[in-house]
Amino acid sequence: MKIVFWVNIPSINMASLWRELADIWAEEITVIAEERILESRIKLGWQVPDLKGIRIFYLNECLVTPQIFVYEYIQKHADAVHILGLGSRSADLAMKGLKKISNPRVMIISERIDFRQLKMKLKAPIYYWRFLRCNRYLSAFLAMGNLGVRSFKRLGISSDKLYPFSYALRMNPTQTDKTEKKCKSRPLRFIYVGRNSKTKGIDVLLKAFVHLADKEWQLSVAGFEPTLKMKKQLLNQGLYEKINFLGPVRHDQIFKLLAEHDVCLVPSRYDGWGMAGSEAIASGIGVIITDKVGSLDMVKYSGAGRIVRAGNISELRNAVDCLIEKPEIAEHWKTLASEYLPNLSSKRLAEYLGAILRYEFKNKHNDVRPTYPLANPDRHAQ
Repeated sequence: MKIVFWVNIPSINMASLWRELADIWAEEITVIAEERILESRIKLGWQVPDLKGIRIFYLNECLVTPQIFVYEYIQKHADAVHILGLGSRSADLAMKGLKKISNPRVMIISERIDFRQLKMKLKAPIYYWRFLRCNRYLSAFLAMGNLGVRSFKRLGISSDKLYPFSYALRMNPTQTDKTEKKCKSRPLRFIYVGRNSKTKGIDVLLKAFVHLADKEWQLSVAGFEPTLKMKKQLLNQGLYEKINFLGPVRHDQIFKLLAEHDVCLVPSRYDGWGMAGSEAIASGIGVIITDKVGSLDMVKYSGAGRIVRAGNISELRNAVDCLIEKPEIAEHWKTLASEYLPNLSSKRLAEYLGAILRYEFKNKHNDVRPTYPLANPDRHAQ
């Protein structure tokens, strides 16, 4: 049973999953992407990932139009399992082609849709109608995290088709640089990794620390340089000297950087997944994360962190203050994160996907439905 992934680019967040799946799956794994890489990703230090052992096509490099290539490819590989990355042009073209064949094998993989903007709220009924129609030919829907499962269930996807899923780590977590560090004898080291964006909640984060200016702590901000307005504001608040702005950081340096800190802060108002949360756990440190971030599953199941309400300054401030006053909690989170590490391997995620494929297309009536590898009911976030 051949597997075909339809995506916008060969993402580094999926490449390790594809490689691991290729190692355990007997038949060919193919990736069909719109293009090799986006300019915005190049600026973040991304490169086209190594996809050894995987066949890949780029629609913008085909000798025929993308429409013709997709139509002919699907006709030739009608019996393959087609896994569509929702929102990509390649997936949209594939969906049109798959509707023209009988009994297509279709799966969708997606983060939840952001309906916070008015124009997206107005489109919600359209999405609901589309997803209801999808149920007729859709075999499975891989939704990013349990937040994604609940979101797509409300949009009309049948519960029996929904599986919680996650992105693969960009490197094997056993390779991360975990430096042993005790934080009782020095200021606690916090880190934020992300864009200067209201959606990412950087404004909430900085406002939370304003009320903690007289306490001992250190904060690193990775991902952007501060604007002149932000510098002036932080200087007036007495915070600028306590915050280390690192600017953009290459993706291959993220694990090492996180491991040099005690706690990662993910204050997003919305995030379909939130790689910073999962990468922090994989780096062996705890996480304070909001209830609107997909990767909160890792914090919940590992116990290595705390979940706060998105946009709530006082709740985030209190969570940080609690750690400053009781740094032994941060040390305990590190222990829990390290113990949870085996759950995060790309191999385990690939085995989960393989189990879903076998269950849906081979032995659905005889096998037990695969369970989410991140889940660990014995632990819960504080």
